[in-house]
Amino acid sequence: MAIGAEAALKIDKSRRRSWAHYAGAPFARVARVVPQRSGTQGAMNEEDLRATVRVLLQGGLLPERRPDRTWGRPGRSSVCAVCALTISRDEIELEAHFGLDVYHVHTQCFTAWQQEVDQRSR
Repeated sequence: MAIGAEAALKIDKSRRRSWAHYAGAPFARVARVVPQRSGTQGAMNEEDLRATVRVLLQGGLLPERRPDRTWGRPGRSSVCAVCALTISRDEIELEAHFGLDVYHVHTQCFTAWQQEVDQRSR
């Protein structure tokens, strides 16, 4: 039985969820301790991003290694796996591939993530 176009679209959208979607699941404790942005709007500063990445790495919500592949392109309104903000069309979206798992992130969020991974591996 073939999947209809509407069902396929629903499945595709369900795969774009970030860690924030799962906050009501077993990750509720992790989501509560993710640092809040120190500003009122926009992107987090570097300290906030790195603190958020550390919490997500400790909770197992981000891989603790370099991606197998990374692709960049204009944003497609995906939700960033690090800061949980939408990656708008005027921003660059990076896709970090870890086997079959794909993480959509802002360039600044990816940089903070990889800096934390590098620091842990030393």
